[in-house]
Amino acid sequence: MTARIKSTMVLLGCLILPFGQAVAQPRLTDVTVFTTDSSGNFQEVDYWDTRPTLSSPDTFIAFIQSGSSGGPFLTGPTAADARPNISLSLGSSSFRLVGNAGFNTPYFGINLFFNG
Repeated sequence: MTARIKSTMVLLGCLILPFGQAVAQPRLTDVTVFTTDSSGNFQEVDYWDTRPTLSSPDTFIAFIQSGSSGGPFLTGPTAADARPNISLSLGSSSFRLVGNAGFNTPYFGINLFFNG
């Protein structure tokens, strides 16, 4: 096999591999919300997550609602049902997070976890 054919095969393999991985449908499997300072640095004031057991006494449970206010809940109504396993289609998806009120802080961060 010539060097040119080998290079072409490697290039095609690199182009096809990411395409095959992108076809898998992503699933939203966890969410954390936390307070930050104005620069986005983590502050240990309030913390919400979608885990069925609280990771610390200062952690609140967050539940996920589809769309805007009034949409159906996708997780909950109990802490045991808090962890999501939501299949996402291509394009945008809208969710609303609902949880206990925390301190009156102006800045928050969010982590979204996909496919476990």
